[in-house]
Amino acid sequence: MAKNSPFPSLISEELWEDGHHNSGAGLNDEDAKLLGAFLLQAIEDGFAEDYKDHHEEQERDEKYQYPFDVENVKEFAHFCIESGGFEINWGGRMNQAKDIGNKCVYCFKDTRFGSGLFVNRIPATTDEYDGYSCYPCQYKYEEEE
Repeated sequence: MAKNSPFPSLISEELWEDGHHNSGAGLNDEDAKLLGAFLLQAIEDGFAEDYKDHHEEQERDEKYQYPFDVENVKEFAHFCIESGGFEINWGGRMNQAKDIGNKCVYCFKDTRFGSGLFVNRIPATTDEYDGYSCYPCQYKYEEEE
């Protein structure tokens, strides 16, 4: 159970942590509908407004450096109910690609600063991996197309 989650029976500690990143974490259809219903109930019961007040008091704390609005919670609740399930990914991808950090997704060479491959690297994704494409691989795969 997620100790920080407002819905510990629905969201595990791992899902709670992964949900703060673009790692592909998400909920299936049934759990997304449950979350949407919980959120709408929280709005109706006044908990969302109470949280907004708490958030405004805590804005100086780094973990609260994001906007909070009850209307956004309501929109997200409806999204959850209608989504059929969802994943949190950059670029809206719906895959289970493994994040390999600073490695090239094609040759697996390190592209971090100081590697000699940092300049001109670009974010890249394959069906299996999220990471970067080094310049030599960009050139190689561009010619193959």
